[in-house]
Amino acid sequence: MFKLKKKKQGGWIVSTELIVLMTCCMCAVIIACASFGAKLVGEWGDIGSAVGSLNQSYSTSGMAVYHANDPVHNANNPVARWAGSTYTDFQDFCDTGNTCGVVMCIPPTPEPPRP
Repeated sequence: MFKLKKKKQGGWIVSTELIVLMTCCMCAVIIACASFGAKLVGEWGDIGSAVGSLNQSYSTSGMAVYHANDPVHNANNPVARWAGSTYTDFQDFCDTGNTCGVVMCIPPTPEPPRP
């Protein structure tokens, strides 16, 4: 009789251990996901800053195609013509210094006193 009672309680101890173990594992997973998310946002901010600091200005020259001996398609009336294009990249609002961006370690602010 004593052996039968011990077997019943043995299953309860194993299930309690599993519940505690799974609770610890879930807490670890939640903390890891939060930490990973914060690091991912920081990396995205770094990539955005790197792209913003690139000079993306460009300039292409135009071209005209004509035939030297053709009376119709001469230098004044070419067969094909492409106009040039240009773009000048200026600094954006957040490209200079640390005026804005992702701040990971913001100190806590105290609550104001209650009236």
